[in-house]
Amino acid sequence: MKKLFKINFKTATLLILTIAIVQCTKKIPTDLQTFSSWFINPSEKFNNSLTSVTRETVNSLVKEIRKNSATGALAETLYDSANTAYVLGYKTPELIKPDSVYPLIIYLHGGTGTTVNTKGARAFEMLSPLADSMQLFLASPSASASARWWSPNGMSRILQTLRFMTLHYPIDSSKVFLAGVSDGATGCWAAANAIYAPFAGFFAISGYGGLLPMTGMELFPENLMQRPIYNVNAGNDRLYPLEIINRFLEYMANSGVQVISKIYPDQDHGFDYRDQEFGTLCNFIRTWSRPAYNSINFRFVPNFPNYPDNIFDWKLTNESKQMCNVVSKKDTLLISTKGVQSLIIRLPSSHSPRFARLNQMQAKKITFYHAENPEYLKLMKHSCFPGFSTDDLIKIKM
Repeated sequence: MKKLFKINFKTATLLILTIAIVQCTKKIPTDLQTFSSWFINPSEKFNNSLTSVTRETVNSLVKEIRKNSATGALAETLYDSANTAYVLGYKTPELIKPDSVYPLIIYLHGGTGTTVNTKGARAFEMLSPLADSMQLFLASPSASASARWWSPNGMSRILQTLRFMTLHYPIDSSKVFLAGVSDGATGCWAAANAIYAPFAGFFAISGYGGLLPMTGMELFPENLMQRPIYNVNAGNDRLYPLEIINRFLEYMANSGVQVISKIYPDQDHGFDYRDQEFGTLCNFIRTWSRPAYNSINFRFVPNFPNYPDNIFDWKLTNESKQMCNVVSKKDTLLISTKGVQSLIIRLPSSHSPRFARLNQMQAKKITFYHAENPEYLKLMKHSCFPGFSTDDLIKIKM
């Protein structure tokens, strides 16, 4: 097993003693490294080791991990879903208050057509001036030709970055943003299409979301309209001329996707005009928050990670189109699905319907329950936040 973070001998001794003391009283069934490895790169490998984990145990482990996390401008080597090593760069606030949480911006660099997996080591510096206006965390994973942002491996790196940061630092779960320039902007569109659940919004700069269907990812307007997208392009961009950008944005608008668009007519491809944008980005960070929806409207994106709101476990059929729509009408959930065998959905505790009507069939009484292992592990994996609190859950079988 490859280690995901390094600790010195003194720190390791302290952690071992701490775990031993806690185990004497609470019988913690896991250790820091096992939990950390599973959370950052969830797999079946560690599931058996974690079947007895409780929320209290998770909170204890996270507290220990955060206690020993460094501050400043840092870099870490992680391993993606193909077990390929890549560098994650990140920057913390100078002072992290233990009783506070902070926004996080994950920045996706451009130029993903290379073979190196280190371009993210300092890429977050593109947005470093934001830290002059507010306390926040910045992180920038690396992409490459074998793991472009819009590929399954590239998207797994985005999610791993989020898990790494939330495990080690007090990130505000309602204030996680994805930003990118050029290829990174196209990656923002891909993420908004398939893995939007953990994010509050997307900042896509000097990119082209219309490129995705040509790479094998179908765009679904019902997914893209779930989060605000700030899209910025330049008038002198020879790589993505305004003609094709405007045509794509018009298609999005006609499909019901609300994109906030800005054009810099005299600028070129890239982000040389970023000083003019920091005020706008700060405003979005302050005002946008991840919504808590009482409904579900999602099209599953085949062959890619899927992270929709309120659905955290599912089994699909072999049908070409797979979707789930859930709306509430008085005391009944109206559920419409296609290509789905079963679902486990979560709804906010303030919303407590008594019945469910599935695909126009007779309404049946709903049985709610609270997550237990292994579903609690799946919920943590899907939320990308360790120890994330749960609401009532509903199992639905077709």
